[in-house]
Amino acid sequence: MRTLKFNDVIYQAAQLMGFNRANIPQYIFNKIRDMADLRLGVAWEAEFWPELIRIGELAVTQGDSDYITLTSAMGEVLGVFDDDPIETTKFSEVDYRLYEDGTNRLIYVYGSSDTPLWVRYRITRPHLRGDLYAATSTYISGDQVLFEGTDGHMHFYDANTTVIENNSPTQAPSSWDVVEIPLIFQQYLVQGVLADFMRANSVFDEAGRVERKATNMLELEADKIYRQQKTQRRIQV
Repeated sequence: MRTLKFNDVIYQAAQLMGFNRANIPQYIFNKIRDMADLRLGVAWEAEFWPELIRIGELAVTQGDSDYITLTSAMGEVLGVFDDDPIETTKFSEVDYRLYEDGTNRLIYVYGSSDTPLWVRYRITRPHLRGDLYAATSTYISGDQVLFEGTDGHMHFYDANTTVIENNSPTQAPSSWDVVEIPLIFQQYLVQGVLADFMRANSVFDEAGRVERKATNMLELEADKIYRQQKTQRRIQV
């Protein structure tokens, strides 16, 4: 996946908001991060983005009711099949129902005793909530930081274990997981953040114009997929 550098979102949005990119106040950074997080949720689910769609081969737990247990990486379920829809067109869709038992997310399947089955899903979207990495801080699993990586750009990183002081994502890379945000969302995030900032400051007419521009950015990326790159879903035969 081609991923964006979050400092590009911060700098572009801050400059459009009228702030000096070299001296962005903390409260403005917080606004950009939080508004970008909300916008990321919209963009993530707006289309069948190839970067976000996966096919997983999963075992079926068979019994009075057959079911599949979803993993934490699986977001929205977009289809269940009796064969791999990437490898063949000779597949059938399986009827299913989503369910949560309080611990796990499950798919109950009907009319099929096959195992395994293949699940098309959208990967779980990340949330942007981290502050700048502090070398004097200890982080626990699940904490998030914003840090300048080895590529010279800023990315969000999630701690996957307890991280003691002076163990940044470059000093202890195995303790951190980079948060991947598709590059195709960059201009939508920038324009969306700007529109939300204007709306929060009661600049409603201009906010509406920028909102339309943000929407156009997503539509342009969808156009690249379906018209320019001629992506099509496989047809069942």
